[in-house]
Amino acid sequence: MRRIYFYVGVLVLLLVSCISKKKLTTISVVENTENLKFYPNQISKTLKSGLLVEITPISADSLNTEFDRLTDMNGKYNFVSRNRSRQDELLSPVQNKSKEELRFEKAIKNLLDYCKEKDIDDRVSNRLIRDFIKSNGIKIEKLSVPNKIVNNNREALINDFIKLYGKKLGEMDLLKKIYKNPYLIKDKYLSVYKLKLINSTNKILKLSNSDIHIVSGNESLRVFNNNELIALNPNTEDQLLVLRKNLGSELTIYPGDSIVKYVSTTALDKRNTRLNIYVEDKAFQYSTKHSVKTKETKYVYHHIRLNNYSFYNVNTFAYVLDKKGEVHNITVKGKYLLVPENFSGEKLIIFSYGEEFNRYSFGVKKDLDIDKLLKNWKVTCPSLERDI
Repeated sequence: MRRIYFYVGVLVLLLVSCISKKKLTTISVVENTENLKFYPNQISKTLKSGLLVEITPISADSLNTEFDRLTDMNGKYNFVSRNRSRQDELLSPVQNKSKEELRFEKAIKNLLDYCKEKDIDDRVSNRLIRDFIKSNGIKIEKLSVPNKIVNNNREALINDFIKLYGKKLGEMDLLKKIYKNPYLIKDKYLSVYKLKLINSTNKILKLSNSDIHIVSGNESLRVFNNNELIALNPNTEDQLLVLRKNLGSELTIYPGDSIVKYVSTTALDKRNTRLNIYVEDKAFQYSTKHSVKTKETKYVYHHIRLNNYSFYNVNTFAYVLDKKGEVHNITVKGKYLLVPENFSGEKLIIFSYGEEFNRYSFGVKKDLDIDKLLKNWKVTCPSLERDI
């Protein structure tokens, strides 16, 4: 009998140890950083005509911000800027917005009010709104928004919400923004070269993109002309940028003028170590160096079980606002929170929202001590307490 009790005791201890055993997830992330450098970075030469040409190979994405600013330019000099007109506001329920879009917009407004009512830090509520919009991406794709959804691209609608709530949601710009860049074709950039043209003579000088020839390694790369770039960019704003910034068939530079233009080719082969740019009779010679740095980082996550977790029409988000004031997303995987091991001593915030019969409801728990949660390895999900 004693032997039976002994084995039963051992079995109980094993079960308890298994139940109380900490559940950890360790992942390794391998990051490859590629870099292409040009030596020298910039070359200046004077042509026979007296035109000083300065050429700098640049990364095409570095133009995103500048081109985005240029698309906001307006030739109407006396106007008042509003995020929307009174007519749009009055007619939007009838003409411009679907019922689903209106309901979703109302949900965002009510979620903002809810966060304010619960005294949620603005930095966290901003991140929550971003995640709320992204989590509804499938529905957003189905919305019909005149002149906004192009090729079923949901980012266009997301940008509308950024403009509408941008003053309240400073961090909403973390959403992927569609920049207007004529050198971005589908999801890849062309190779771009910046030209600064200075006429220090007393004559009128001219330059055309046909005067420029580019050789990378043993490849001869033809410079795109304006018509070709316009054909590749169906968007009107991109086409206007081509006419404004790309070096066209003929550019006139008057005495004393300094002009900046760009030219582009298909993407350079990074394996080539030599780049020659010919402008009329002058050769601009660069050497290139392509480097790849590999870094492996290991991350350890603690699992905290979400009690009363429901898979049915309920979404849960979790965040840590650390002592430095930075917001971190906590991964929700199934019925578990995956909390990085370096977040000891921080406070956790959990949001849940549900949708039923085309109505949203929200719940929140905040100021949860992570160290205490790690002792119990569980936390109860927020109750959905506000119907809208």
